[in-house]
Formats: sequence, structure tokens, C-alpha cells
Amino acid sequence: MRGTLSSPTLSGSTEVCAGGSAVYTVTNAPIVGAQNYTWTGPVGTTFNGNASPYTTTSTSVTAVLPVGYTSGSICVTANASCVSSAPKCLAVSTSPSAIGVMSGVFSVCPNTSQTYSVPNAGAGTYNWTLPANASGSSTSNSITVTFNSGFLNGNISVTYTNVCGVTSAARTKTIAIGSPGVPSSITGISNGVCGQTVSYQCPPQAGATFTWSASNGTVVSGQGQQ
Repeated sequence: MRGTLSSPTLSGSTEVCAGGSAVYTVTNAPIVGAQNYTWTGPVGTTFNGNASPYTTTSTSVTAVLPVGYTSGSICVTANASCVSSAPKCLAVSTSPSAIGVMSGVFSVCPNTSQTYSVPNAGAGTYNWTLPANASGSSTSNSITVTFNSGFLNGNISVTYTNVCGVTSAARTKTIAIGSPGVPSSITGISNGVCGQTVSYQCPPQAGATFTWSASNGTVVSGQGQQ
């Protein structure tokens, strides 16, 4: 009866330039019963200077991806004398992964500044495109944008170019002038207030100021404040 071997688990870079190298490691070694490991990659890949497929007792290898490759898989199997495990593979590519979710405030006021960012994808550069009447500059994953007096609305976009020179699809969000919400409540005495000065409050709103009016009285203080 033939035995079985546990499948390897594999770690290493999934973004490798054509002609570039990366280290790949079996992270659950030693695998019980395994005598050696067979490594494979895209056509033309070498492992520790040897052509693919490459069998070795080593659980960590340096792969050099061939010039001209754009995508493929690095795979490893564990081997005994009469059985091999199922392969474990990592997809590799010269292209960057999709840019993550953009964070920031997307409902803004003219003559204010906001900071926007996306998760850092690596050692490449970022290109930000801003809406009309907005200004700012950055090649990193974060940018501070000033919305000038003529700003109405528009899109902010960012792309990422990795060290292989490949540019990602754009991540885009719409930015518009924000409108404050209707105050949810007013608290204060509602009867028996003749000839008195009484205080009233409503819940604050970030960035908003308040205009008060009284149909049969005079606002003495607090006008235009948060």
C-alpha cells in the first residue's frame, strides 16, 4: 500500500520582474516522510541555477524568472521513494496587484484640505489625478489635496507603477461639495420662558456652523458657532 505525504505550504513573492529573482520557501518543513522536493516554474525559470523542474533536499530556493515572461506559477511537491504530494503553487506575475480601497473624506468644502491614501503596494511609484480646481502632488500612496474656491465636484484617481515598470488599473473615487445634515434635535425649555434668557442646543456636526433664529425673541449669543 502506497503512503501519502502532506502537501507543502509555500511562501515567496508573487510579483517578480522578468529576469528578476525571488526566494521561495516550504514553510511547513520538515514534512514527515519527505526525502526531497521538486520545484517548477514558468518555462526558462531556474532554481539555484538549475533548470526547472529541479529536485533538491533544500526547502528554500532562489528562483530566477526568464526574460519575456509575464505570468505563471512557482510550484513545489514533496517526494518520497514511491509517492509525491499534491503540488503547492504560487501565482507570479510582472503586474502589480489591484490597488486597495482609497480612504479619506469624499464630501468636502472649498478652501479646505483633505488627505487621501491607498494601501502601500511596494517600492514603486503612484500617480494621482485630481479634479478641476483641486491641487496637490505626491508619488507615494498618500496625498494631501487642497480644494480651491472654484471646486464643485470631480474624481480623484491613482495608479501604481511597480519596479517592473508595469502600471496598475486606476482606483477612482468621486468627491463632491458636502451638504450638512438637518440638525436632528433642539434641546431646551419649550414653555414658560417669557422675559428670560434661555439656552438651546443641537448636536454638533463636523465642520458645520449654525445659524439660529427666534420668531418671538432675539438670539443673544452663539450665532455662527459650532
